Amino acid sequence: MRMRHTKENFTCPQCGKEFQEWRSQLKGVETPCCSRKCGIALVAGRFVQRFWQRVEKSEGCWIWTAHIGTDGYGTISVGASPVKAHRLSWIIHFGAVEPGMCVCHTCDNKICVRPDHLFLGTIQDNTADRDAKGRQCRGERHPDAKLTEEQVRLIRLRYRRGCPVDGVRPLAREFGLCRSSMRAVVSRETWRGVLP
Repeated sequence: MRMRHTKENFTCPQCGKEFQEWRSQLKGVETPCCSRKCGIALVAGRFVQRFWQRVEKSEGCWIWTAHIGTDGYGTISVGASPVKAHRLSWIIHFGAVEPGMCVCHTCDNKICVRPDHLFLGTIQDNTADRDAKGRQCRGERHPDAKLTEEQVRLIRLRYRRGCPVDGVRPLAREFGLCRSSMRAVVSRETWRGVLP
């Protein structure tokens, strides 16, 4: 005698609607939903829950407490791709980010995901905001800087007092720079922000 397959009753975990489905159609599905739309919403809801489990809220910034990338920004994996946590916060609260747009911080805290501390802007907007707030790596804050501001002032003072016959060579040797780099320092091509 042939076995008859019957539909089973389920309750959609997303919308609560009662529906029937063949059990054979649901192999590998832990929590069946009544529609694809409810299935997507359920997965998105779980993802959002996972996101918020990694955020520490306070009166000021909302701090990302999970993985921090080498660039200092919080990241989270979405599928196989890493996504910046502040960008995902924007998407959760305001929707998709248009191509070519950046999610920028008003608070300048790279691990902040608070939506009212974020704004959309172009790369140029982000760069202008960085420059206006003096956050760019300049001078001795730059990781590749070989001089301090004090050394730059000393070099320029000694150069003004009397340039030796062989130009910048002795200063370059003394401070561990090549001659072209030392020429750039004394002519203010570099270290422009350091006043005499």
